Amino acid sequence: MRHALALFVLVLAPTLSAQQKATSSRCSWLSPDEASAVIGAGVKLQMAVEDGACVYASGPVQLQIARPARLRDTRAMQMGFNSMKQDRKGQDEPGIGDSAFVAANNREIAFVKGDAFVVITVTGEGAESRLPALKDAVRKIAERF
Repeated sequence: MRHALALFVLVLAPTLSAQQKATSSRCSWLSPDEASAVIGAGVKLQMAVEDGACVYASGPVQLQIARPARLRDTRAMQMGFNSMKQDRKGQDEPGIGDSAFVAANNREIAFVKGDAFVVITVTGEGAESRLPALKDAVRKIAERF
């Protein structure tokens, strides 16, 4: 299954063009206030890219929103999603996008909605305890697609 995911990420996911690599001063998917609800006060946008990837930090804790992978072949998209779910020992999370899962480590949520596949991760001290707030934030992100 890991090979299927690697194939999805390396071959089927779109590559970044020079224009897409341009940095941005804001995150397209989540406001600083929404991010602070997940990772705490004093949140700072560390990185944002026009294509949607961004990283917020509050002290040693980070909230990372991966660049949405877009693929018109929904069957291939679902294969990549299912492979990642199996690899991460994910549990279904209803109410987010078309399908979603929470990784067994309770630090990561991935979802598929339409032609988009998105992964959101919290890292750092106490990341697992932030799962309820992470779910709320990911629901907001999914609604914006």
